[in-house]
Amino acid sequence: MAPLARLSSRPVAQCLLAAGAAFVLGVAVVWVNIERVETAYRIEQFEKKLDGMADLRAKLQIERDNLTSPYRLRKKAQEYGLGPARPGQLREGPVARRDNGPDAPPLGSAL
Repeated sequence: MAPLARLSSRPVAQCLLAAGAAFVLGVAVVWVNIERVETAYRIEQFEKKLDGMADLRAKLQIERDNLTSPYRLRKKAQEYGLGPARPGQLREGPVARRDNGPDAPPLGSAL
């Protein structure tokens, strides 16, 4: 038992310190890996949501184009008894200025 008694406490402390540092690094690596997986999952969810929104936008644009097509508008106008404006039915309003400076009136207001 004499050789064990001669071991100084310094190498033991260094070994414990190295083991503690290895444990902390191991925990940090596991934590970083978990965060990476969670982030990848969130990115995948956002990509799916973005794809869904792009699909919806395309469908809405098609619907808008169909609703505002000249053929459909002409058909709806005939259905409601509307036609081209006769002389004297159109009125000219004020022209909105393109100047967006601090003194410019809001669009649609009288100049």
